[in-house]
Amino acid sequence: MANYLIVCGGTGGHLAPGIAIAEELLHRGHRPFLLVSSKEVDSRLLQKYPHLETLPIPGTYPSWRPLQLLKFLIGVGRAGVTSRRILSQFKPTKVIGFGGFLTVVVALISLISRYRVVLHEANRRPGKAIRILAPFTCQLYLPVGINPPKWRIHPFLQIGMPVRAEIKEIPKELALQSLGLEVRGKLLVVLGGSQGAQSLNQWMEKSLSKLALHDIQIYGVTGLNKGQPGDYRFPNKEGQGRFSKLVPFSDQISVLLSAADLVVARAGAGTLAELVRCQTPAILVPYPAAANQHQLENARFHEQNGGGVLLEEKNLPMLVDEVITLIENKALLQFFRTSLANLNREDALQLMAEDLLNEETFTLGAKKVPRSV
Repeated sequence: MANYLIVCGGTGGHLAPGIAIAEELLHRGHRPFLLVSSKEVDSRLLQKYPHLETLPIPGTYPSWRPLQLLKFLIGVGRAGVTSRRILSQFKPTKVIGFGGFLTVVVALISLISRYRVVLHEANRRPGKAIRILAPFTCQLYLPVGINPPKWRIHPFLQIGMPVRAEIKEIPKELALQSLGLEVRGKLLVVLGGSQGAQSLNQWMEKSLSKLALHDIQIYGVTGLNKGQPGDYRFPNKEGQGRFSKLVPFSDQISVLLSAADLVVARAGAGTLAELVRCQTPAILVPYPAAANQHQLENARFHEQNGGGVLLEEKNLPMLVDEVITLIENKALLQFFRTSLANLNREDALQLMAEDLLNEETFTLGAKKVPRSV
């Protein structure tokens, strides 16, 4: 049995793959330990996994504002002290990071302490954490078609996002029952990512009545402390009530995606991987302020591979018409589902787990030819 320290959290895109690989390593007889953030989104999702060993670390993102900068530096100090303590006690075989502020701190402490560090990047444009640390890690996982910095001498593997085993397509009727919905028309699911999306929330609230006229009901996830969660009922053209529901948080992603005829979502790598796994067509509205425009690149790749449609946020006034047109186009929706089924052939979770457990992959200093799957 080997110990693995997994650094994730802060967003669903960092936390979910960390949980996925932890579950798989545990299933294979090893001991994973997760370092996560103290954000509410982390604690809410981890409630489903009481069997996993986790430790939240307070911290905040860097800023040049004096108070925010002070909080950031305090967070760095706490994370560094905690990392040293956990490394000393846990003595992991490998430290696995999924990006973000916490990964940078823990990875640097781990490298200084001569532990082997592995990094996974799921976005089409790697984040700062990955770009900074990539040359010094013993293994690097990148999306298909994305190469590491030229100065990296260690091997790398091109795979997708590890998806939790529980995320899978289920029969639509069963999904609707699980949500407590009786849909007489079409169901549109709206996801703003783990942090929520204020612009999508406002769009939902303004569009509920118009979509109801076209027999389209909404199930929207607004994000914690955002939007106006609640039950809504508006009449269709025949005057019959159409029920929609907005909730602040959901840990039933596979149920939501399986119930949906169409999804409107941000374009984080985790969301796209789950859409692929459940073969659900989507209109993607990338977060315009995402670092290095990585969500826009994610959405472009998804659209080019037939998984859905890209609509930039500046074109949000067109979204209602886009939804109405697309959700009634059975042939196009079926084309998307077929394309998503083709994208779903790779099991990134199993590939990553096998590679992590393959000690020949992790020969420090070895100059190997980069590999791809």
